[in-house]
Amino acid sequence: MKINIETPVDTKTSFTSLTKAIKLHFLTENSKRQTNRQDLEIDVHFLNPKDMIELNTQYRDKDYLTDVLSFSYLENLMDHETLAGEIFVSMEKAQSQALEKGNDLETELYYLITHGYLHITGHLHDSDDQEAEMNDAEDWILKTSINKTINR
Repeated sequence: MKINIETPVDTKTSFTSLTKAIKLHFLTENSKRQTNRQDLEIDVHFLNPKDMIELNTQYRDKDYLTDVLSFSYLENLMDHETLAGEIFVSMEKAQSQALEKGNDLETELYYLITHGYLHITGHLHDSDDQEAEMNDAEDWILKTSINKTINR
């Protein structure tokens, strides 16, 4: 598993420890994983509010700024393809949420990317049990990568 993160120019956040933690999670901890392939990649993009709202409207029929969107391509992935999914993060929404919840921006960004990764690999939060399981996985990745927890 490889995570390709387009680091925005206006942030000094390094995502090296996050990519290592996600890879470790993918290889050892992820019982929900929808594939056994090890050569997969996930691309992470940071979008401006206008583009994020357009994606949210187009794919979820919700006309507002959301924090993170993830798209899994695992269901139709051909043998020669490696792109398992894409994660789109709103930097503006991440900054405002970090302030609202009392998180630093790095922790909020790590959390949003982790959340998107877990959705791509099969985690859901449609029930209380699923949400608790997803929260545990998010906490494990955050603890492993930056030794922090998220204020939800």
